Amino acid sequence: MKKFWSIYRWLWSCGLLVWMVFPLLVVGANGSTEQPLTPEATNIGEGKDFATQVLKNPWDMAEFSDISQWINHAVDPDLIGDLRVANGVFSGRANGNYTDFYPLFPGYEPGVILPGTGAYSPISSSEFGCFYAAMKMDVPSNTTYYYTVFWGKDRSAINEKSPTPKGWTSIDPAARILDNLWNLYRLDLRNTPYQEGDRWLSEPAWQTLRVSPLINAPNATFAVDWIRLTDCAPVIHTLQNLPSGTFTLWLGAGTPERQIRVAADFSPTNGRYAWDIQGIAPGTYNYYVRPAGNPTATPVSQGQITIVPRPIIRFVKPSPFSGPDYSTAKGDPWDMANDGDVLLTWCANGSIDQGVFRVVTRAVNQLPANCIGSSDAREADPQLFLNTPIPQNMTSYRYLSFRHNIQGAWSVPEKGMIVRWMWAVERPEKLPCYYVSRDIALDVGWHTYTIDLYDLWNGTPAQVNHTDCPQNVHWKDQTGTISMFRLDPNENITSTDFVQEFDWIRLTQVESVQRGVPYRMAMKLNKPETGLTLNFYYTTNPVTSPKQNAVRLYTPATSAPAIGEHAVYIPVTVNRYLDLITGDVSYYWDTSGVAAGQYYLCVEAGDGYNQSLSCSEAPVQIINP
Repeated sequence: MKKFWSIYRWLWSCGLLVWMVFPLLVVGANGSTEQPLTPEATNIGEGKDFATQVLKNPWDMAEFSDISQWINHAVDPDLIGDLRVANGVFSGRANGNYTDFYPLFPGYEPGVILPGTGAYSPISSSEFGCFYAAMKMDVPSNTTYYYTVFWGKDRSAINEKSPTPKGWTSIDPAARILDNLWNLYRLDLRNTPYQEGDRWLSEPAWQTLRVSPLINAPNATFAVDWIRLTDCAPVIHTLQNLPSGTFTLWLGAGTPERQIRVAADFSPTNGRYAWDIQGIAPGTYNYYVRPAGNPTATPVSQGQITIVPRPIIRFVKPSPFSGPDYSTAKGDPWDMANDGDVLLTWCANGSIDQGVFRVVTRAVNQLPANCIGSSDAREADPQLFLNTPIPQNMTSYRYLSFRHNIQGAWSVPEKGMIVRWMWAVERPEKLPCYYVSRDIALDVGWHTYTIDLYDLWNGTPAQVNHTDCPQNVHWKDQTGTISMFRLDPNENITSTDFVQEFDWIRLTQVESVQRGVPYRMAMKLNKPETGLTLNFYYTTNPVTSPKQNAVRLYTPATSAPAIGEHAVYIPVTVNRYLDLITGDVSYYWDTSGVAAGQYYLCVEAGDGYNQSLSCSEAPVQIINP
């Protein structure tokens, strides 16, 4: 004891005791002073999540497009007020008795099928079935409220009167809202008995996933940090050295820190608790173990956990916009670099500035009669006639892509926020046949849109102008010469102007390479290449057989870029679309010995914590020498 006090006095005299004690005093999230135990830190891979694995875009509320599709739609306008996505949180207020948003929107039903929609990438009900949402709802405390999750088979499911299969959760106790508390909600959609309509496992796939955070709670507010739909496989991190008792586990997220309840009322077994983190979004968090029922209590244990994100890899070469482009090959790409790219603007005001074509379409009540469509909707009829330098048969061109921005609080395709693609096919001694595509639904902000014209639905025109023209002829089956391309930027039926910008437009073929010639693959990564293990494959069917054949890599000569180094592909004309196909890393495929045919490229990536498998959206054509 004397020895202890002599050390104590020596530390005090040196001023070291203050510095040893001071770090132990920590101000809690609610202003309390905490004296935590020595914190632990760990890294663990994330669970398997649909949006991350399939869409390559997690529902982490990092951008408005995570929830923007069909929000506050015209059928039920302005359901959500004070709508905001900022600092990784989506928030809003119920303007009435109902709210909803779509993590997975099936797509605008009259329109083409676009990447990122449920029609393009449906949910496999047998593979993914555990729904997680980190949410906070401020509701009156004297009433019980529930959030609901809705699923639908196809694009017509958004119409409540449609007979298409659909289902939803009812008053599931796990969906009971905790007032004014951040909580990680979980629903096992495969097994919950609280379902109405068609059960989750009754269909092999669902194109629609909708969440209603507030029902019958007007003026109540809500906030969402993330949503995940996992494969239900536990991902366990074991907390150790816990005392006896009943506890709640809190996760600190964001700045300033908001504490999310992620596990409630658990009792450790032999000082251990198996914490399943599959429903937590990747990131680095502080965690706190507190006595149950007391969210401001001093933690009995705390630490830091990093949930490592799964590798997300996107092929940008090959891709729908990396192949030979029609307008570029003819010497004047539609890159909006000069006035000749758009030959004529009709019923709108158009101008080019710094490589962007800006078009303003007046409100429909401000347009002359000859600029209003003939349908009952009385829509605006603006038209952009593109430079078509050399008429020819276009059936070898598969992908239409464009980069576009439109101003607005949210998307309203049902009010004319759509694009239509139009082409004219020449006929001997007759007027041309004019074909009009299906609607291309637009989202607000800058986005790149890609339409696969070889798709059975996308490539079939919605309209033909002459009755004696071939009807329902698919894009790839046309035999005539196309002499004109027209882009109708919208069909505005609102009382406000539509302001739009086009960065570039491309009409591209599938890339081809002669057998024996190395082909450069380029990819975008969500994390540094260092530490990743990449295995490449080529396949005729990326859905059922993504690892059909192993890719043999080619090592260029020393004067060429080394494997994995940044290698820039320069087409005829340099423009901003190059940012999309350059990629973060490049590898070369040795095509010698590969049979002639079309192949998709796939890559299996591992980082020591997770594995992922990604395939290109467009194939490569291997041709004989």
